[in-house]
Amino acid sequence: SVDQGNWFLLALLSVLYIVAVVVVAFGKLPYKASSSIGVSLLFIAGIAILVKVGPVGSGRMWLFSFSVLATMFFGLRGGIISASMNTVVLTATGFAMNAGYFQWAANPDLTVDMWIVSSVTYLFLNGIVVVSMAALVDGLEKRLLEENRLRNKISSAGMELEESKEKLYQAIQGSGVPTFL
Repeated sequence: SVDQGNWFLLALLSVLYIVAVVVVAFGKLPYKASSSIGVSLLFIAGIAILVKVGPVGSGRMWLFSFSVLATMFFGLRGGIISASMNTVVLTATGFAMNAGYFQWAANPDLTVDMWIVSSVTYLFLNGIVVVSMAALVDGLEKRLLEENRLRNKISSAGMELEESKEKLYQAIQGSGVPTFL
């Protein structure tokens, strides 16, 4: 950003980074709220970079990260919503590019056909990752629930064993008949 005199992006990304640090370091926000803030920051950064720099910048990577984290934090529904939002952003960017709204669109090496092909490929891969990540998150959540259930069962069995040992000890102590172990 500094080398290219792109002060807007430098300022934007600095502000987004500071907000993320504040949310993580000082915020006592609930999980869903802090997750929503983090995912939103990625989306904002992706759009800003895409609009300012175009397809040669990292805007699509930020949007891809937005979908991955939305899926991780909010499951398949979050992933589908984020992938749909990416579709809208890339489609709108393509139309704006075609209309000549962006400085970077004047590049003769960048055609609308190239934009369409690369965007469709991006969205296809984004969909695959969202579905795969959602399946992974769902499997991990189920495994965690099962593990917690088993831990509770083991804990209950341990407490029952201690109660049984105490009852046996009291029975032996209270018995009038000598008992040999």
